[in-house]
Amino acid sequence: KQPDFLTSKDPWFRPVDLQFGPDGALYIADFYNRIIGHYEVPLDHPGRDRTRGRIWRVTYQGKTHPPLDLTTPAKAIAELAHANFMRRQLATDALSDRHGPKAAGELQKLLEAKNTPPTQQVHAMWALHRLRKLNNATHEKLLADKNPFIRTHAIRALGALTKWNDRQRELAFAALNAHAPHVRRATAEAVARHPAAAGAKQLLEITQRHILGDTVQVKGQRGPDTHYVHALRIALRNHLREPDAFLGIQSTRANRRLLIEMALAIETPQAAE
Repeated sequence: KQPDFLTSKDPWFRPVDLQFGPDGALYIADFYNRIIGHYEVPLDHPGRDRTRGRIWRVTYQGKTHPPLDLTTPAKAIAELAHANFMRRQLATDALSDRHGPKAAGELQKLLEAKNTPPTQQVHAMWALHRLRKLNNATHEKLLADKNPFIRTHAIRALGALTKWNDRQRELAFAALNAHAPHVRRATAEAVARHPAAAGAKQLLEITQRHILGDTVQVKGQRGPDTHYVHALRIALRNHLREPDAFLGIQSTRANRRLLIEMALAIETPQAAE
């Protein structure tokens, strides 16, 4: 346990949120109200303060980052490698919302270059995704990257697409058995957003394997990955909602319990039957 980071003798002190700024400082929103809860006194109590609030700015021994300059695509792209997430996010926003398609070429070069930091690759990928300039070859390369952080974001970008073609669905279902747990879970969430009757049977088999613990073992983990199993069940439910999704699935003893549990969450005649 660590000591309190910030305290105040003022009894109105009500810190409710905190955020790092692009300057590297930590900003703390102080609700600043004598009433700490919503319902301990009437809503029209005169003691409720509706006009004041405070923001605390905390720096590390007075040190801050240099001012953020996003006036050109090159300067914004350089910020994608910064250690401060807020600067990276603001740079991504500037590339997609301000500089637009004219930044796409430089972003593509960044993804094709060797030794590009993973965080820079991920933000460049999302900027291209927003611009609808992320080509299939580049996306597939990111989906196969050795770095789980890159693969996780690549699969999330895949899930954010409006529709999948056969190749994209194939890549997604293959990633359901990835070794890295974050990749697996992001994949299950992506698959849940793209239900198709044809994938229900395969998804049922994968879900059963992971429920039974016959899955990729992660160091230090015992038994099934419960978070992943829950994400798989959501994906399976969504697939079984599709017309004729129950057709072709055998009601075996192994499948019956899971199928019944899924059917309880699906309001279709096939599920009822």
